[in-house]
Amino acid sequence: MDFLIGYYATLVFILGLVVGSFLNVVIYRVPAEESIVRPPSHCPKCNTQLKNLDLVPVFSWLFLRGKCRYCQVKIPARYALVELLTGILFLAFFIRFEMMSPNLISGLPSLLAGLTFTAILIAIFFIDIDHQIIPNGLVIVATIAGAGVVLLNAFAGYKFFLDQLWWEHLLGVLPGVIAMILIMVLGAIIYKKEALGMGDVKIFIPIGLFLGWKLAIAVLIIAIIAGGIGGVILMLTRKADRSSAMPFGPFIVFGAVVAMLANTQLIQIANWYFGLFIK
Repeated sequence: MDFLIGYYATLVFILGLVVGSFLNVVIYRVPAEESIVRPPSHCPKCNTQLKNLDLVPVFSWLFLRGKCRYCQVKIPARYALVELLTGILFLAFFIRFEMMSPNLISGLPSLLAGLTFTAILIAIFFIDIDHQIIPNGLVIVATIAGAGVVLLNAFAGYKFFLDQLWWEHLLGVLPGVIAMILIMVLGAIIYKKEALGMGDVKIFIPIGLFLGWKLAIAVLIIAIIAGGIGGVILMLTRKADRSSAMPFGPFIVFGAVVAMLANTQLIQIANWYFGLFIK
């Protein structure tokens, strides 16, 4: 049985590397409003179509020493980073759901939901860093997948991340969306400029559908704390000041990933904390 689990874990990790390679295409082409299918992968400098040996996740970048085989232009290390990060997170989710499920079959819907949402979140993370936008197309795809989670919960009884009812997933849309709108309005009033984009509001729709209201609140809290720490670090290192624009999407993504991986632990911490005040 242990050998079988290790075999499946290896397959999931490899799947993550391959998906990460595809996410690099999404991250590069979606903001430019280009097709993610055509043309095939090519060097952006010399436009040479890449061959299979050039497209092996992580290993091709290492083998080619971070350069294009044909024109020797440098290939950013982030391409390999995205692939490796996706593989690691896919493996982490497999381990998480394998530990929580009595068998692989019963945990498969939750695992697939986690992997799907994680892939979308990774793309959003890097696109928002580069362009300070969260593409509507990715939000729509994530929302459709989240609606599938609600339907599977309602009609097939599958539980995702926590033992929640279907309406708790629908209710999960409200906390993040309402909080983001309030922050956006208050920021505009206080600072006389846009504090958040609508993308930061809309991404909480699929987050709520996937995670439910309890974890959606956890995502919001983690994102705000992480955003505050990130802002302080940037100011201390003089890479930003109070007037600098900083994308909030990456911190929301970070909160969502933490909530999916440590959902029960977060709820236990919340229960302990509020138990200090409510006897």
